[in-house]
Amino acid sequence: MIISHSRRYVYVHLHKCAGTSVESALQPTVSYNDLLLGSTKSGEEMQSFYKARIGLDKHGDAASIKAFLGPEIWKSYYSFATVRNPIERLYSLYK
Repeated sequence: MIISHSRRYVYVHLHKCAGTSVESALQPTVSYNDLLLGSTKSGEEMQSFYKARIGLDKHGDAASIKAFLGPEIWKSYYSFATVRNPIERLYSLYK
């Protein structure tokens, strides 16, 4: 999950949908005041803190992120996620 205040976007990381690759590609653009949970060394280290304090982690859902940011910020930021063919995703989860 990425919350980028500097670029005004939210990336919602879904299970088994190339989220780690997307976050790794976006990581060089992340600023000091942005939040990246999971997928990188520092993101993995911060994940437990944010999970315990505010309930957000690498696979936080859009509703939880919206509740954390507030409706005004959520509405003003671009939000996106990557998706995958449901059958392939199910197979990947099974394996």
